[in-house]
Amino acid sequence: MMTWRPTSIGIFTVWSATLATVVLASGCGRGLTYRGSTSAPDSTPRLLSGAWFDMSSLIGYWPFEEVSLQNGDSVLNLTVHPLAGTFLTDNPGVEKSVKGRVGRAMETDGTGDKVVVGHTSILNWVGGQEISIMFWVKPTLANADQTFLCKGTATGNNYSISNGSSGYESRLVFSYFDGAAWHTFRTDDGPLNFEWTHVAVTFRMPNSTTEYPVIYANGVAMPGSYVASSPPLPPPQTNAGPLTMSACDAAEFFSGRLDDVSLWNRILTPGEVALAHLYQSASP
Repeated sequence: MMTWRPTSIGIFTVWSATLATVVLASGCGRGLTYRGSTSAPDSTPRLLSGAWFDMSSLIGYWPFEEVSLQNGDSVLNLTVHPLAGTFLTDNPGVEKSVKGRVGRAMETDGTGDKVVVGHTSILNWVGGQEISIMFWVKPTLANADQTFLCKGTATGNNYSISNGSSGYESRLVFSYFDGAAWHTFRTDDGPLNFEWTHVAVTFRMPNSTTEYPVIYANGVAMPGSYVASSPPLPPPQTNAGPLTMSACDAAEFFSGRLDDVSLWNRILTPGEVALAHLYQSASP
């Protein structure tokens, strides 16, 4: 009989005999805290939440639990989709796997470090589709225009999350390019500092005149507004560019630590976002 052991990875507990071969299956994970039994009926991941959490829309999940992370190393994606990343750095031989908010994390220096996930169509956000992105971030420099995650390039991305431009460095920004114009939504307040912050963004397309992106910081929705647009907005332009973490392709490099990145094709509820933040905040 196979013996399964629960392994905590970020917001998930994955039942597995060997962690390296586990992927997150489609379906729902029941929030159950492990209480001593070493057998499980299947290898379905379970969210430690106490509530149902629909994971069928989880596209990518990069927990950054690599023991070592140096130039050219693979970054594991724990979903059924082939979305493993490659870590690239301008400092070969320098260790970039460090203590994270949840287990390990990636540390980047703001000059050339990034994770690149090759393009597949499932990474594109298209009209009529919902999107949610979650991660932990800890900046080490207060530079403007540091990108945490981006699909495409700095001159035409499908979606990106960054901090603000000059004068707004502590604010969170969600933006996308529709093929002709940029649409940028920025929080009114600046939740970013030099401590760990849990960030989530949810949005749907097409949007009505009353629908805006929702940006969360530490489980709380932040008030915000468009910089120079007003809904309803045109849909984003898809592209064949990579998904990049800690940069936008070859620009806007981030200096700090990034941990537990997840990408979804549905809107996470306020309760799910708060739950993820609370559980991970309680993690050692």
